[in-house]
Amino acid sequence: TAHKIRLSEDAITSLDFYQGLLEALTESKDSVKIELSVYDNWNSDSVTNEILKKPELKKLNIIIGSVSTTSAKLVADFCKQNKIVNVQPFTPSKSLTGANPYHLKLAPTIDAHVDAMFNSIVDSFPAANIIIYTPDADKSLSVAKRFDSLFRAYNKTAEKKFTVAFLNTKDMLVNGKKTTAAEQLKHGKQNIVIITSFEESFINGNLRVLHEELKHDTTIIVYGMPTWLNGDILRFDYINDFHTRITDAYDRSNPHSETFVFNHFYSENFGCEPTRYAYLGYDVMNFLLYNLKNYGKDFLDFVPTQHYSGAVY
Repeated sequence: TAHKIRLSEDAITSLDFYQGLLEALTESKDSVKIELSVYDNWNSDSVTNEILKKPELKKLNIIIGSVSTTSAKLVADFCKQNKIVNVQPFTPSKSLTGANPYHLKLAPTIDAHVDAMFNSIVDSFPAANIIIYTPDADKSLSVAKRFDSLFRAYNKTAEKKFTVAFLNTKDMLVNGKKTTAAEQLKHGKQNIVIITSFEESFINGNLRVLHEELKHDTTIIVYGMPTWLNGDILRFDYINDFHTRITDAYDRSNPHSETFVFNHFYSENFGCEPTRYAYLGYDVMNFLLYNLKNYGKDFLDFVPTQHYSGAVY
């Protein structure tokens, strides 16, 4: 009798990343030799703590991961204490890097996403009408405030200024008056609605209300959070109708020549097409091989001056 095995998302991410990493090592013609050890922490803090007690871990030069944010914090603290380079390509949490010179974050922070979206708006929609719409939650509110500060700073010196409405669901006030996002839309102008929510129900509800405004010849472009790409219940008809812009470090639109080589051999070796995390494993390992070859084990000092471009990351 055949039994279907259901793997967790973190397990699938880890396996895909591992296969991409192996492919990079297989293809590598560098003189650098890697001794690779793999540990499964079962996405558990207690198992992670037991692994970190192993004497051989203190002798490692580099530790990659882990995938989940909570266990990643344990690994980051261990690496800091033992002066081991900790490469973190999965979680962008800023709490992991506080005063930790051994931590190398490769996953872009939410601030980096915000800055990229702000630059996109400035380049593509000069002098547009901006509506920053946020639920009253710490994570969403901090993102909204960063957007607001960027637009305020820009308007101080720009000839063509943006009109900006900052709308918090806590009070729904703009200039002391109760209002809605729909009421802040300006007909005859390009309206950029930045929704800083990470909750799908909130996103769907507000997109539905705004969607009615499209019937009135109102131009609306929505900017959303990077987590929207992984949404399970988001209305993709709304996403498409609003020409929604979302940032992502993963970009297959301009592949390098090495990407085609990777695609071919990965499929041949593993019997499936590479996923985004297989590409990530491939790019992370090639990044490490490049740095180890050129700068040795103390490569961290040279990372800030690099502009490394991987196969798709």
